[in-house]
Amino acid sequence: MNAKKLFSGQTETPLTSKGIAQAKTTAKLIKQNIQKVDLIIASPYERTSHTARIIADGINYPKDKIMFHELLIERSYGDLDGSSTKKYFRKDKHMNIDHIETVETVEDLQIRAQKALDLVRTFNDHDIILIVGHGSYGRALYRAANNLPHTLEFELFFPIDNAKLLELL
Repeated sequence: MNAKKLFSGQTETPLTSKGIAQAKTTAKLIKQNIQKVDLIIASPYERTSHTARIIADGINYPKDKIMFHELLIERSYGDLDGSSTKKYFRKDKHMNIDHIETVETVEDLQIRAQKALDLVRTFNDHDIILIVGHGSYGRALYRAANNLPHTLEFELFFPIDNAKLLELL
């Protein structure tokens, strides 16, 4: 759905061959730059769980040790899921769609991301934690980790490319 520029939020979609290649490339980057990943935690959606398993294979992390958590799922786009994103995105700006009744607001998404961050911080026996998630969710998690307001989603939109490594803490 990403390739077709459709809202995919909480719709289950498989990885494309490009997504698989991106996950493999990310695994190589992790292996080259990070000594050891102590925990992989991922959204339970098919596309993210597949990405997490590819990365685990690539870095010799046991796939059965991947933790999946509902707090990491992508933003719900409600009735917009499956529809074109063109009307709601500009070159460098994410249009505010919080007014659409069935859409999870950016503020609610960031509250959920903060809860996930609080959960991750309880794993204090792990030094390096890899979170495998989604684009809108990743931006919310980044803002939560850096104590930034949710309104930056509209003021200072930054895309997170698929399979991109982003250091939170």
